[in-house]
Amino acid sequence: MTIFISCFGSALSAPDTDWIYRTSRGKSIDLRKLVPIGTTFVEKQIHEHQGCVFITIYLHKNLSDNRQADFNFEYIQRPEDETPILFFRDARSIDATLGNLRQLILVNLHSCSNCNSVWIYDLKSGATWSINQETVQKYEIKDPDWDTHGFPFGDNFSENDKTVLIHMAKNVSFEVDVFTGKVLREND
Repeated sequence: MTIFISCFGSALSAPDTDWIYRTSRGKSIDLRKLVPIGTTFVEKQIHEHQGCVFITIYLHKNLSDNRQADFNFEYIQRPEDETPILFFRDARSIDATLGNLRQLILVNLHSCSNCNSVWIYDLKSGATWSINQETVQKYEIKDPDWDTHGFPFGDNFSENDKTVLIHMAKNVSFEVDVFTGKVLREND
C-alpha cells in the first residue's frame, strides 16, 4: 500500500489527523516528529512492504542567501523498532530494499536522469557505504561508451545478505560483496 499526502507551507498547516499514520499492524506513527525544525514540509509518501513501513518526507529549507534547498528524508520502521529510523537523506529520489535478514538496506540513489549509485545502509551500526565503484570500473573496460547507455542498479540481496546483484546495460550484471563492494562474479 502506498499513500501520498501533500501539503505546502509549514508542517503545522496540515490537519493533525494527516500526521498520525496507522500501520496495517495497528501501530501509530506520529509523522510530525520526522520533520526537522527549520524546514518546510512539502509531501510525504508512505509504503508498507515486508511488514515494514517506508516513509519519505520531502522538505524545503530556505538558505541564508535567499536560495532554497530541497531534500528527502528516508525512514524505515520495522515491527521491532519503537520509532522510524532515518536511513538516507539526499536531494534525489531513491529505491530502497530491505535485506532478507532485516539489518541491511539496499539503496539505489537516482542522482540524475541518466545516472545511479548503489549504497548499503546498516540499520544496526548506522553506517552507509557505496558498493558500485568496482562494478562501474569493470563495465567501463568492457564498454568504453558505457556512460551513454548504462549505469549501475542494485537489484536484490542474496539469501544471506552477503552479496547484491548489480545490473548494467546490455544484460550485463555483477555479483558484488555487500561489505567491500568487490565484484565476485560477472554475469553476461
